[in-house]
Amino acid sequence: MEQKFCFTSKVMETGTISKNESISKSHTSSGSTMKKYFFFTFISLCLLACSCRKDDSIKHKINSQGEVVALPWLWKTRIQLKEITPIGTLGQMIIHNGNVLVPTTNGKDIQSLSMLSGKDGKVLWTWNDYEGWGEDVWDFGLWILDHHQHRYRNLFMYSDYNRQYCINLDNGTTQWKKQRAVPFIRRAWGYENTFYLLGNPQTSLSEYDTNMLYKGNMQTGDIEEFLRANPSFNYITSWNSAGGVHSVHYCELVGKPYLAVTSGEPFKPKPNEVEDIYQSYLGLYDLTNNDWVYERQIINQPESNGILFISPIVDKDKICVPILNRLSCFDLATGSRIWERIINRNDFCRFNAMTIVDDRLIAIIEYLYANDIICLDMKTGNIVWPTNIGSHGSFCGQINCLNGIAYFVAGATFFAVEVSTGKVVWRINAEHYEKGGRFHINAVYVLPAENGEPAKVIALTEMNAYCFEAYR
Repeated sequence: MEQKFCFTSKVMETGTISKNESISKSHTSSGSTMKKYFFFTFISLCLLACSCRKDDSIKHKINSQGEVVALPWLWKTRIQLKEITPIGTLGQMIIHNGNVLVPTTNGKDIQSLSMLSGKDGKVLWTWNDYEGWGEDVWDFGLWILDHHQHRYRNLFMYSDYNRQYCINLDNGTTQWKKQRAVPFIRRAWGYENTFYLLGNPQTSLSEYDTNMLYKGNMQTGDIEEFLRANPSFNYITSWNSAGGVHSVHYCELVGKPYLAVTSGEPFKPKPNEVEDIYQSYLGLYDLTNNDWVYERQIINQPESNGILFISPIVDKDKICVPILNRLSCFDLATGSRIWERIINRNDFCRFNAMTIVDDRLIAIIEYLYANDIICLDMKTGNIVWPTNIGSHGSFCGQINCLNGIAYFVAGATFFAVEVSTGKVVWRINAEHYEKGGRFHINAVYVLPAENGEPAKVIALTEMNAYCFEAYR
């Protein structure tokens, strides 16, 4: 069965951009809006992407190690028109009422988000209100790759440099969109109706490049300065950086709300070295009393250069913080270190994607041209099992688990690994489905069995979304 895949043709104008936040006259004039309307209508009629059900041409294939290397898909949906058009992925899987939110495009520089039916891959709606970064900034398009966003009930917001958007997941309309006076880190965290952004202060200390925490309202998009990291200012980099907040995570301890905050500051380079080095800290902020419980518990010593490339992960009363080849677990209430796991190698090595399942931490270790996946006991940090997944390129994405199986993409290969044993059960290459195809990192969705439908896993390539029956 094949059906036309049409993008929503009308550009939503329901945002709350004020006169001072106006992006350009072309976005506010009725003539331009009508041109946009007819343009999207034309593209929609021309787009030949389709949603297809059940493929019987691709057979179930198993290699000599007993790993599935190919299997038929249940449905596939075309997600972009041009093979060479860059397309982003979401920092985490967004599932709403059994449907999945995926980045799509219908041409160069026309980036969109579409909600696909988890049942058959049909496009339920498409949001195309993306404004770009503006003429003075190199615009990557809707490139949400590997960044946190915040989702509360039917609202989804993401930060894109100096613009933020909030989308209604029920129908794809714009709840609000904002253009800020200053840029923000392309990450957003939050809890319920409050979201948090990282950006330079606009009041005191505005002369420094030092990220502070802003908090905002999911309903309106209004933000305010909220929390500083209070760096020591003992050393300022050549680009005027004094350090600042790296990440923030909501947590509850004994029924009270807190924020787990990581921050860092630069130190003077070592003798005969040019690059600055960093020390990172862990803090706990009491949202009830609006005060720090502790603020500068040391995560690493300066000589280990503690830049937080990957965001920490919180589990109940613990937080695990990765810094390159070190993973430290801290007690949130006190900030004391419980355990530390160090991966020793001569070449580049760092902890990458992580998830926690039943008191086990599953993590991908990224090397220069290869990856391992390991399982650690959350109580002790001891290795339960390590699995080498081969030389598939160092890029890897989020891990999503379903029914005891961890699904992820490393390099361009789609993996499924048993959480209990570390055994690889899927090692699927997109070349089986499309010539030159590559699976995207951070583009795997898992859907539990429901209403007679089997459990499903959805993975994206540059061109299509593929839905497979989950491993069993």
